[in-house]
Amino acid sequence: MMTLSAFVPSEQATLVSVFYQIGIWMSHIDDDGDAADAAEKKALMKVLEKTASKYKHNTLISNMAREAHRQESNHKRWMKDADDAIAQAVAAGKIVKSRLPEEAVADYKAAVMFVAESVAKAFEEGADGQKQGVFSKIIGLFCGCEMNAERKISPTEDSALTELSEALAKI
Repeated sequence: MMTLSAFVPSEQATLVSVFYQIGIWMSHIDDDGDAADAAEKKALMKVLEKTASKYKHNTLISNMAREAHRQESNHKRWMKDADDAIAQAVAAGKIVKSRLPEEAVADYKAAVMFVAESVAKAFEEGADGQKQGVFSKIIGLFCGCEMNAERKISPTEDSALTELSEALAKI
């Protein structure tokens, strides 16, 4: 399996930053305040570690996640570029596709979705970050702000995940 060193520096930069950017992008989908952003950012760092472990069979993806976690000095810059995270994910996917077999591309897409979904689940939207009770869910149905109860994410996050999935499917 290929490692990051097989890519030119500009490709390495794209590959290493993509998981962090996707995580930050997802954490900013809902404007839940600083507490939610902090929880989601903390979760992102754990998710990067989990991604590296989960995809250890794919050296490239594992290295991408490890480097994204390790390169804290780049996090601020990557955060600024997070609004363009879907385009970055597609660009990184095309880089992977140009050099690796379809199995690696499928792993890449799954890893991107794993990061995004994990960050979305990191902070359950509800009063003070608490799980919504039955009464809150009923009220939510009437005001149109119900949660995706199955995945414990907001409708906005669910739409963002769908948008990301559709973009990745075109790679």
